[in-house]
Amino acid sequence: DLTLAMSQSGCPVVAGGQCTVTVTPRYSGDVPTNPSFTVTLPGNVSPVGGAVNPTGWSGCSWAGQTLACTTWTGTGTPGVDRPMGSVTFPVTSSVPDTYTINGVIDSGAQTEADNTNNTAQVPVTFQPATSNVTIAKSGPVAPYNKFTRGATISYTVTLRNAAPNNVPYAQLLQFTE
Repeated sequence: DLTLAMSQSGCPVVAGGQCTVTVTPRYSGDVPTNPSFTVTLPGNVSPVGGAVNPTGWSGCSWAGQTLACTTWTGTGTPGVDRPMGSVTFPVTSSVPDTYTINGVIDSGAQTEADNTNNTAQVPVTFQPATSNVTIAKSGPVAPYNKFTRGATISYTVTLRNAAPNNVPYAQLLQFTE
């Protein structure tokens, strides 16, 4: 019986950023002889540079939006919930939204005890780049008549981005008093 699990790290992220997806196949029962799995990305999500980092798998490659891993290089012993390595890859999207990445594992010619656990899904969220810039000034308090003409008065100006995501403020900020 093969199972497939998927997870992500690094999301949510600002659109154009990267999340890492991890695919983790496992088996129970006899050692699988010819397993393979595929992962399909939705249309607005793409793999970053075609990168794939397999552990225990070879023959992993991208064809458009689909990653196919065709050769499990591991060996095992019969048992329950036995690991078969993992495969990680970075994904990105320039379109803000939450997307679902789908995976399916195939046992080849072997009979499956339970086909209901052969698929997995993982959501990845790419947020719009937003900023919420605030500015605060602090300095001496009134009464101002204690200052002499030509005296130096120091102020502190603090700029903050209170946006829900960590987007650098990349525009000209003009402060006029």
